[in-house]
Amino acid sequence: MIYYELTVLRVLEEVTNALIAYAREQQKRDFIAKASVAAERAEELASDQYQAGLVRVYKALGGGWSPIGPGQDQIATKIP
Repeated sequence: MIYYELTVLRVLEEVTNALIAYAREQQKRDFIAKASVAAERAEELASDQYQAGLVRVYKALGGGWSPIGPGQDQIATKIP
């Protein structure tokens, strides 16, 4: 009888661990899905701003880095 009880307890522990792992994977999946939607939205906004001529090229590309040479920060691209 003791072996039966130990087996049931082990199985219960395995099921509990599997359910916890499943819940964690669901949370990861939801997080990744939200991050993907946010990244797509950010890309759309950057593209819209770039096409409207509201941002410089390097900013539209996600930059913010220092320009290469003097006066480069004044260069803006506007789509005709």
